[in-house]
Amino acid sequence: GVTLYMVVTVSIGGLVHNRVSVADVPLSSLLNPLCLEFVAGLWIARRLVEGRRWPAWLSMLTIGIAVIAIGMGPADLHYTPWRAVYWGIPATLIILGLVQLEPVIGFRRWTLPLLVGDASYSIYLAHTAVLPLLDPLVRRLPPIAVVQGGLLVLGAVVTGVMVHRIVE
Repeated sequence: GVTLYMVVTVSIGGLVHNRVSVADVPLSSLLNPLCLEFVAGLWIARRLVEGRRWPAWLSMLTIGIAVIAIGMGPADLHYTPWRAVYWGIPATLIILGLVQLEPVIGFRRWTLPLLVGDASYSIYLAHTAVLPLLDPLVRRLPPIAVVQGGLLVLGAVVTGVMVHRIVE
């Protein structure tokens, strides 16, 4: 029930966000695809707190399908209405699948994911500075979402980790 509601809300919100009048700022903000992706993260956290679990095979299948969906989608969706559909829903499913796999894989013992998690706020802050610098370089590559997006994410994560280690 909640999953279907979230998928429908994110999809509709992403499609109508740019059609909402600027005068109706609260509605426009609520339907912003980035805000909807944040709500998806809250939903995942709630599932985790409630202890809802999937079998490991379903988590891996979900992650695989979501990665393929992102890879097959358009690469240039940054602030378009379709962002929530092509990126938000698959990203939510990837994170949900990884959260579901935590008890099986034990990510908390992995040094690199712990470092990235510890640096997450620095990554959040640094990405707004590094992505505009990397974007023109990445756009020279073939327009494949996994390649372009992967390099942008890698650049933001590496920069954020450096900020975390040096500044924090």
